[in-house]
Amino acid sequence: MLLNTTLFRQSVSVLVIHSVLAVSAVTGSLLMSPKSAISAAISVDWEVPDPPVGNTDITGDLNGTTVTFSNAERSFIGGLNIFSDSDFSAAPPSSNEVVNYSLNSNWTATFSNPISNLLLYVVRWRGAATGVNTTTYTFNQSFTILSGLGEGTVSGNTLSFPEESGSNNGIIQFTGPVSSLSVSTNGINNSGNSLTFGVQSVQSIPEPLTILGAGTAISFGAFFKRKLNQKKNS
Repeated sequence: MLLNTTLFRQSVSVLVIHSVLAVSAVTGSLLMSPKSAISAAISVDWEVPDPPVGNTDITGDLNGTTVTFSNAERSFIGGLNIFSDSDFSAAPPSSNEVVNYSLNSNWTATFSNPISNLLLYVVRWRGAATGVNTTTYTFNQSFTILSGLGEGTVSGNTLSFPEESGSNNGIIQFTGPVSSLSVSTNGINNSGNSLTFGVQSVQSIPEPLTILGAGTAISFGAFFKRKLNQKKNS
């Protein structure tokens, strides 16, 4: 009887191993399966300048990189509860802090370390009340729109908004690496625009097939364990 039980245990072990291997083959690999990613972002922790409102440079920290925002008129730090909107769904920032400034500013942002895949959060950039029919913002770097800015058009490195677009929100990305980013605009009025910068932070999660594979293997193990117990009792 002891010999039969030992042989049955060995048979169960072999069957469990084969079952796990079969499940791994179906799912790709149980232990080394692909992963999907959820995008979030780390945004700039801005420092309040002295004086708090004016034409002075504004600095902040972006994940260990110093950001200096300069050449903007009437700039100051503020907070906006706007980033839960779908316009920013591609990579919501970690902070509500923004730099506010006059839209007619031709500003420059410099980074102490080159930034790859830099994110620019376009916050309430105006198409209306700018003094021109179509307001253009021309960057020194090429970019892509990640989310929002549905009223905007892109031509080369220029982002344009018609007057009827009002204010516009969204995220644009510069592949880079970027050490200096500047923009020039044809806007005349000194109405306010806002912005901040960020870098993406990727959070990995298991693929559904991996979870399915692990669950299936566990089910096989439980099944054969019950069979072993039934064999012992008989």
